[in-house]
Amino acid sequence: MKVFESENEIRQITSLIGKPIKKGVVGSTTYYLKHIQDRSHSGKLLEDSKGIFELYSDGLLLRTFKSDKRKLIALPYSVITGIRLTKGREDVSPLLFSPFWVLLKLGVKVEIARYFKVTISEYRIEETALEITTNTGSIGLVTNGYTFPSQAKFFKMIKVLDKLQVFSKI
Repeated sequence: MKVFESENEIRQITSLIGKPIKKGVVGSTTYYLKHIQDRSHSGKLLEDSKGIFELYSDGLLLRTFKSDKRKLIALPYSVITGIRLTKGREDVSPLLFSPFWVLLKLGVKVEIARYFKVTISEYRIEETALEITTNTGSIGLVTNGYTFPSQAKFFKMIKVLDKLQVFSKI
């Protein structure tokens, strides 16, 4: 894990994680950085910042931003020891005869039917958590629970598939 201060260091970044992937989905949803622990960098400057992942041929690039401060974190696949994506706990309580209830009875997946709820109490999901461990530390991030399916798909695209763990909270 290496932290860069600006885009001007793009040569060093590409030497670590290769070239950007141009085809298909190349970026993740917006995450909120909750913690960063690394022997080579103090994470206090980055905590509570927003971030987005980009796929590169040999690693991931996490672009973080908070106010006017931006940092780039290069994560070569070779240093990633694990990726754990955890789906937030779902609360499905459809109202009798609501469109959400009807769709569920017809066999429509919750991921689709939830958009037809009448009240917010019919469907709730906690945030999705992402934990990336490296040989020098770890990064913890969270995002909206609704984005879990797309994030699972995004992280399954990377080369370190054998290091990916996807969980649902019960």
